[in-house]
Amino acid sequence: MKKLLTSALAIVLLAGAAQAQQGREDRKGDRKEHRQDMAQLNLSADQKAKLKDIHQREKAEMDAVRSNKALSEEQRREQGRQIREKYRAEMKGILTPEQQQKAAQFRDQWKDKRGPGRDTVGGRQHGGQTGKAGKGRGAERMKEMQKELNLTAEQQQRIKTIREQYRPQMEAVRNDASLTQAQKKDKARDIRKAQMDQVKAVLTAEQQEKMKSMRKGKGRKDAATR
Repeated sequence: MKKLLTSALAIVLLAGAAQAQQGREDRKGDRKEHRQDMAQLNLSADQKAKLKDIHQREKAEMDAVRSNKALSEEQRREQGRQIREKYRAEMKGILTPEQQQKAAQFRDQWKDKRGPGRDTVGGRQHGGQTGKAGKGRGAERMKEMQKELNLTAEQQQRIKTIREQYRPQMEAVRNDASLTQAQKKDKARDIRKAQMDQVKAVLTAEQQEKMKSMRKGKGRKDAATR
């Protein structure tokens, strides 16, 4: 029970209550990794007790929003975002600056490994993919590009740098509470376009044509599965 609780608190620190409820579905290795991350934060007994209380209160509010049939999907998404932001601020107030920095690093590692987090209370991701379907999607795309386009080591490094350059911009849009979901979608599309333009500049003309064919093929596949 203690190990399960530690894992739940770790996920709360890394991603929030929505992902914490998925904790029981994670693989055994993932839970072990969460506990190891928590251990590195060197939380005091008082901090752990306060984080446990935050986790329980956030989970209760998330459950209430999720079960409220009177709310639209957009309303659930917005209320879920507000709940996450409220309790994330509480968590930061409990951690020392050093612990906050470590938690942020673990959160980035979690996102890289698991793919984009769930942006809604209902369990759908921003962009329409479930958490399981989006797992490691960015890394998978990069591997596919390396294989299909026969990228050189230099090209791989330049594309990696471009992706890292635009990642903070995407995070800023995702976390901007002043934007509506429609505005976030528009801004994210503009950022992806700018990123793709830079990636294209790294590729040869032949590689660009291959990538265009890959994207067309993906579009047809996605349409066929809808």
